[in-house]
Amino acid sequence: DLIGMHEEVLRLMSTLMVQLVARVDNEPSSLRSRLSDYAQQVSARYSGIKLKASAKTAATFFCLRDLLIFFDQYAEKQYQLALDTIQKSRLVPLKMDEIEPMEKLFHGLAEEVVRVIPDVLLATMNILYSQYTKLKGENQPMNGEFIETKEGQLAFLRERAHALTTYAGKIPYRMPGDTNARLVQMEILMN
Repeated sequence: DLIGMHEEVLRLMSTLMVQLVARVDNEPSSLRSRLSDYAQQVSARYSGIKLKASAKTAATFFCLRDLLIFFDQYAEKQYQLALDTIQKSRLVPLKMDEIEPMEKLFHGLAEEVVRVIPDVLLATMNILYSQYTKLKGENQPMNGEFIETKEGQLAFLRERAHALTTYAGKIPYRMPGDTNARLVQMEILMN
């Protein structure tokens, strides 16, 4: 821990994590896996103590740590857990009424976190699309109540997808070329 130099440890960890956070790699001995383990160790070590680091540096580290968890869950197809993790992070909206508050929060995000937002948006949209196609493909019994429930769930997933594409179009960040196109394409496929 560099003798109580929390600021430097958290900044270095954030710099390393941002390079690997969205890379899906389940190999136990991979650099990403080792970094993820070390981030968990640092988190455990720093919990409950007064950090000698700025609030922004600490927030960036913990946000990137949570994104490592999110992308691990995404890679393992633990979609509901991944959605819960991303919802707790408050990085992207999953409801239309969350767009404006999250757009305001976007302005306060560290550059390291902002750089990962396109990958977060795409992974989240992939999760929603996967859930949508799975639900759409399930056999429907003749029970009318089930059909209403299923249609309600499909509409709920479409609303979440629409919130993501709307947010992506509103945030003041130049997304990589095909990010918006891919988001819109998946939303269209859900309608």
